[in-house]
Amino acid sequence: MSAGSPEGEPLNPEPAPPGAPAPAEPALPLGPAPPDPVDLPSRARGLLRGLGHEVWAGPAVLLAVWALVPTHPDTQQAWGALEQPGVPLSARLGAWLLQLGLLAGLSALGLALGALASFAWGGSLAIARWRPGAWVRWSLVGATVLVLDGWLVSASMIRHPHPYAFWFHERGGLLAAYQQALTTGAYRSAGVLGWGAGFLAGWLGLVFALPRGRRYGAEALARRWRGLAAVGALACVGLLLTSGRRVRPWPEATAAGSAREDERPNVLVLCVESLRADCVDPQIAPTLYALAQRGVWFRNAHVSCPRTTQGLTSLLTGRWPRSHGLRHMFPPRAQRQALGLTLPRALAASGYRTACFADDAYGPLALFDYGFASKPPELGGIASVTVRSHLLRRALPLMPLTTSGPAHDALPFLDSDWFANDPERQAQEIGDALAAWGQGSPWFAFAFFSGPHMPYAAPEPYYRRFTDPRYPGPSRYGFSWQVSDAPFDQRQIRGLYNGSVYAADRALRAVLERLEREGLERKTIVVVLGDHGELMHEANRGYGHGDHLFADAQVTTAFALYDPRSATPHSVPGIVRDIDLAPTLASLCGVELPGADGVDLGPLLRGEVADLDLPAFCESGYAWETRFMRSLEDAVPFPRYPSFLQYEDGDVCLKPELEPLARLVKHRSLCRGRYKLCYMPTLRGEQRGARWWLFDVVADPLELRDLSAELPEVRAALEAELRSWLTADGSRFEDGWVLDATSRAE
Repeated sequence: MSAGSPEGEPLNPEPAPPGAPAPAEPALPLGPAPPDPVDLPSRARGLLRGLGHEVWAGPAVLLAVWALVPTHPDTQQAWGALEQPGVPLSARLGAWLLQLGLLAGLSALGLALGALASFAWGGSLAIARWRPGAWVRWSLVGATVLVLDGWLVSASMIRHPHPYAFWFHERGGLLAAYQQALTTGAYRSAGVLGWGAGFLAGWLGLVFALPRGRRYGAEALARRWRGLAAVGALACVGLLLTSGRRVRPWPEATAAGSAREDERPNVLVLCVESLRADCVDPQIAPTLYALAQRGVWFRNAHVSCPRTTQGLTSLLTGRWPRSHGLRHMFPPRAQRQALGLTLPRALAASGYRTACFADDAYGPLALFDYGFASKPPELGGIASVTVRSHLLRRALPLMPLTTSGPAHDALPFLDSDWFANDPERQAQEIGDALAAWGQGSPWFAFAFFSGPHMPYAAPEPYYRRFTDPRYPGPSRYGFSWQVSDAPFDQRQIRGLYNGSVYAADRALRAVLERLEREGLERKTIVVVLGDHGELMHEANRGYGHGDHLFADAQVTTAFALYDPRSATPHSVPGIVRDIDLAPTLASLCGVELPGADGVDLGPLLRGEVADLDLPAFCESGYAWETRFMRSLEDAVPFPRYPSFLQYEDGDVCLKPELEPLARLVKHRSLCRGRYKLCYMPTLRGEQRGARWWLFDVVADPLELRDLSAELPEVRAALEAELRSWLTADGSRFEDGWVLDATSRAE
């Protein structure tokens, strides 16, 4: 018997004789056949082989660019912050995971561009009947991927030039010349994208219009369809994930106050970061100027602290910083969540729907509990958002995607990057939300536009609207710390700032036009104002805000209110404060706001009086950068950033032991009428005390001449009032320093 199979059948059966009937087919087993085992690794390898090996030139080229470009200073600072003592392992791990995510993103982008380049070159080589070696095909695909990514970078650079200035403008030579040619010519990012897409489509169309190209295309698709389908599916998933705006659900109104819901007005507050009072100008902010002409223009609006954290909190609570408790930019989490009664809470209790919007993911509106029913998502706090935002600038080939609107929709923490701020995107989100809310019970919406904050990096075409194209210095696309005291640098920076304000103003116009289209204009009170002003190196006193209180440009801001129910438009010359906004809006809405330090500005709105004789008290933040402010050399020093911070609950806050120092180093001021008294604590070796200045802000708006000796009575009266106000919370003066009740003079 011959050897057979386990079933007894011979392994090599003899052939049947001619004419013999064919053997019967073996009977199939009943029921479904068992599934074949799936070899996923083999299938994945087959899928990738189907793309063609030359497509891997795409990821290789982009990763090589990522490895060769210099490290951005912000990235170095982010990594340095992670090395501080006390930083939890989770924060470092999150940064490394983001780096791995960037590498994966670069690889995916390179793979997609490589597949496109491989397909185009394959058809071209088939027509030419040239079969080059693998290295030639790799080189062709790699060079094409570089060109394609460069085309994306160029289009993005036109729209947002400042994020790319470090790699181009600051490098000098051909790189700087290339960026200048792009940003000074008659280009638009959409046009560059259109030209590139048209060229690529024309190339592919020409190749596959010829017979050989069509044959190659059919063969390539038959050979690579699985790989191309996988890339296409990933692209479709990415588009689905990043399409559509982050429209948050608008809350329903409560039943309280339902009898008056149809009569009470809506309130829309549009707050612009660092908005100077002199920006109420038809050339710089035409929308703001038109609103001021239609409503009430407060020409002398003061802030309680020229910092965003304290400023926004005073706007929404109606209280001085000493009352609401936020005295600096880095309070602990518990303090952020315990702000007491605020305007949004008071309005919500009476039946208003409330929401706020912000284009910075680590600002107070996202991190603090002001009582809004809908607010921007908290994305891990200041520390994690800042680190992630800075690390993103490391991946130059991927930056065209991270500066796009869909990327900001998918990754909200990108909104924290002022370098790629886009107020039009914010205006669209606000308009969509207003349309969704519509008619019905009244609402209160507060929107914050951070664009005019330093580095004043407005998008195209606003960054070049007020600047000189011949400017040769480092601040061509945004503020640079390498700037000098030269007039041409100051003119350039003011031009960049004006462009940022104009960009925000265009966004305000879009919001107001949407309000009108939705039929809400006649029932909505509109307020436009700033959280504080901004210094433009007036009298060599630096740029920015909050380090000191010299020059009214930073302690005053633009402020206009339009109430469709009011009578005649007019302007108010008397002093008003940011703490007066909340009680004023509460009164207009028929709501009480007990505990507010501010007053109702109703008499000024109605034109009954022109001045309420209000005192404008103000306090500074703490200065950790004094390179532009020579007179601060005598001030009490504060540790440099970020050594004064510590991690707590996954975020950063001021070290508790530095709280008394943060209050001691504050400058204080009082403005009454035309006179302003400034106080600065000083420390000169073993000498310490206070310095006082008296200025006439009407005759001397730059505050260059101290009138203390000439007007001792005025100085004495204002100093007594300021001392009384400073000690009303239990603080005391000791050796010229303002110390709180728990501090000691050492």
